[in-house]
Amino acid sequence: MVELLPVYSSTQVQTAIAEVAEKINRDGFIAPAVIIAVLNGGIYFFDRIVKQIEHKFATDSIRAKSYTGTKSNGNITVLKDLDSDIEGKDCLVVDDILDTGTTSFYLNRLLTKRNPVRIRYAYLVVREKAAKYDVRVDFKALSIKGDKFIVGCGMDYDEKYRELDGIYEIKRFPD
Repeated sequence: MVELLPVYSSTQVQTAIAEVAEKINRDGFIAPAVIIAVLNGGIYFFDRIVKQIEHKFATDSIRAKSYTGTKSNGNITVLKDLDSDIEGKDCLVVDDILDTGTTSFYLNRLLTKRNPVRIRYAYLVVREKAAKYDVRVDFKALSIKGDKFIVGCGMDYDEKYRELDGIYEIKRFPD
């Protein structure tokens, strides 16, 4: 049986997202903007934050996978690429979690080759001191220490628990 322990309540998550949106609104964009959701996990954060951004922007999505179960396998597979051209655009990439940084590092290299004016990164959760790569964190809503495996708010364990409005640690995994 799975045991879930609360880490951040729904209210804490929504408050943190609103604070990130305020920072993005203050910073603005320096060129035509594209906000990019990293699927599937980032869609929760993306859905909530775009409703609070006051500037004009287009949207797009990319899907990259590096996890199987609870571990990053170190290999990135792009399952869905962007549908639009980002050359000359100010890009904001919205993702659920910065953990090892493998996916973010790969996506940054991929997107930079497409000549955007700027790429910024917004994460719902940043795992402190876990990234194996030097990756940008322009906006973070929440942080977590240690190696807790967390789910909810778009984050999953084998495609389960994304729908939870709070963030939870899986204390005991299914047999």
